[in-house]
Amino acid sequence: TRGKIFNVHFRNIAGGKLSFMETFPDEGDMDMVRSLKVYKEVGYRYMIMPDHVPTISGRDPTGVAFAFCYGYITALLEAMKQ
Repeated sequence: TRGKIFNVHFRNIAGGKLSFMETFPDEGDMDMVRSLKVYKEVGYRYMIMPDHVPTISGRDPTGVAFAFCYGYITALLEAMKQ
């Protein structure tokens, strides 16, 4: 209600405090769909972005990993418009 949050690092993890591993948004312990619904319910209207991404193999591992995360976030936001 105070409007203090303006940037959400939308990432998922597996594990717990002091012992966790970064995962892709669709793989970790958090329910990312539910999390995004809560942001919508409280009227959050600012940036939702990936933070850290897991390491993958390939020609551009970081670029591909971030592209997946941005695509996942975009798909969830579009699905919430329904």
